[in-house]
Amino acid sequence: MNPDISQQDHAPTAQQRKGMRTAIICGCLVGVSWTMFTSGLMLLFLNAAKINSVRVMMYLSIPLAMDGLTKLPFSYLADRLGIKRLGVAGACLEMLGFCVLSLSGFADGIMVEGLIVLGVVIYSLGLSMCFSGWFALLQPLVPATMRGRFFGRLRVSWQIVALVFTGVCASYLTIDSPLYYFQILMGFAAVTLVLRIGVYSRIPDLTTPNSNGMSFKNAIVYIMHVEGYTSFVAYIFLLSLFTLGAPMLFGLIEKQELGMGDNQVLWLGNLQMLGAVVGFFIGGKLVDRVGTKPVFLVCHFSYSLALMLFLVRGLSGEWIFGCVAVAHTLFGIVMASSSIAISTEVLSLMPKENQSLFSSSGYMMLRAGGALSGILSAWMLKLGVFNNEWTLWGLPMTRYDSILLCFAGMIVILVVTLGLVPSVTRKAEWIPRS
Repeated sequence: MNPDISQQDHAPTAQQRKGMRTAIICGCLVGVSWTMFTSGLMLLFLNAAKINSVRVMMYLSIPLAMDGLTKLPFSYLADRLGIKRLGVAGACLEMLGFCVLSLSGFADGIMVEGLIVLGVVIYSLGLSMCFSGWFALLQPLVPATMRGRFFGRLRVSWQIVALVFTGVCASYLTIDSPLYYFQILMGFAAVTLVLRIGVYSRIPDLTTPNSNGMSFKNAIVYIMHVEGYTSFVAYIFLLSLFTLGAPMLFGLIEKQELGMGDNQVLWLGNLQMLGAVVGFFIGGKLVDRVGTKPVFLVCHFSYSLALMLFLVRGLSGEWIFGCVAVAHTLFGIVMASSSIAISTEVLSLMPKENQSLFSSSGYMMLRAGGALSGILSAWMLKLGVFNNEWTLWGLPMTRYDSILLCFAGMIVILVVTLGLVPSVTRKAEWIPRS
């Protein structure tokens, strides 16, 4: 048990309450830009720019890949230079990235795709910088007894904002929306990121830069010796490897194989976000009430259930849209609940020193798994590993479905990895109940 955490088992102070409120507002503002990648809007933007499906999956994986590559060095710098100093610089880069995305449509030919990639890379770099110390910044602001509920409120809040935003977007989308429409949306996201810079700078910073002189290598060795750390990050890497690429495949199947319009694809993404709102609410309550162990257990198997439901969509006949909608909603619920459990587990294991590096390393593995999920999927599509058309139980399938079936099967096989989670093996029983 971390002694620093036990001292926070009390009602929050005025400064803590202010910090939590500001963090939630900050999350709502950044949610508009991040939802571009999770709702299908960025996929539709790339499709409108006439980019093929293999490169679409590669480009959508850039934020996760950049996060995985840069998270550790940025978090090391955050512990030594100050979390907010690096965070503000990162927030500025995020805003710049979306400005480039908004302007990309004015270029000609291949320059359009080049500017889109540049904008995504700049945004991804800023995102990694800004969130390298996010959990360490929140750790002293959130009492241990409120962590599940706080992360639930934080994520429910930004998901509702994102849901309203994408709902408005979907109402104006057509079957094949023009590129300039997406440019306007990218510009709006850039404006929210400008506002977010000012809000982020007002979050109270109760941390102090770590000046113990520990080298980057020694800091890595230090966090690797934290009890339960290596096994937990191994679990979240494997879980993300076979889950986070699924929403991209959902969107490609709906747009390219089922012939759905941009508006329908986005409405399905909205249902996934609506499911996430429910999942954040339920997950936050359950984590505080029963701990993370039951949440991890249920979410693990529910991921496979959501993927299989999408695969058997053909059984619903003319109600196929409804079947796909249920799969999206369930996937959103499971992903959100799982993220609450992961966040709580990370904070429960956090040591006294190198806290930014510690929290970021865990999320680096989650992002790395998600990036590899998209990259491997794109690689298999490029090599033509799977047939374009085949049948499963008499149902027509596509090459994208082949990858989803592999994901679902691996999630079931990887049930043995649940033993890598400290709370599942009864190593984190201090997690408060309410």
